[in-house]
Order: sequence, then structure tokens, then C-alpha cells
Amino acid sequence: MIEKIKNIDFSPEDQKIYGKLLKKFRADKIKPEEHEKLTELNDELEEITLKRLKWLSEISQIRQQSIDEIMNELEIKPKNYG
Repeated sequence: MIEKIKNIDFSPEDQKIYGKLLKKFRADKIKPEEHEKLTELNDELEEITLKRLKWLSEISQIRQQSIDEIMNELEIKPKNYG
């Protein structure tokens, strides 16, 4: 499960696209089709985040430690795409 937590992520290409589209969105210069793609990627990112949190929660309950303690112990850092 720990490997799943560490490895689940956007592909490098999706990370790049997400970052570019997010910048356009924040600058209010995004086209409708780009906004649709950003929404799709955001939905995917939410799924990844939920899975990661679910797995961390399970480990937290087993070890009786906080999620922050587990993340520090396993050297898992929050992701930042924008």
C-alpha cells in the first residue's frame, strides 16, 4: 500500500498540461475547450488525492498514528501542480 501511495500520480505530461491550463485559468485567459480539459484533469486529480488519503487513513488506523506522522515517517509530501 505504501508503494501505491508514493506512486499514484498524474503522468508527467498531464502535470505539464494541468500547470499550463491552471495558469491560463488564473489569468482569465482560458478557452472553453481548455477549461473542459482542465476540469477533466482536476477530476482525475481529486480521484488520485482521495485514493492517497484513503490509503494513508488506513495505515494511520493500523499504526495508531496521525496522517501527518505517517507522511513524515514515509517521506510523503503533498503534491503541488500549479
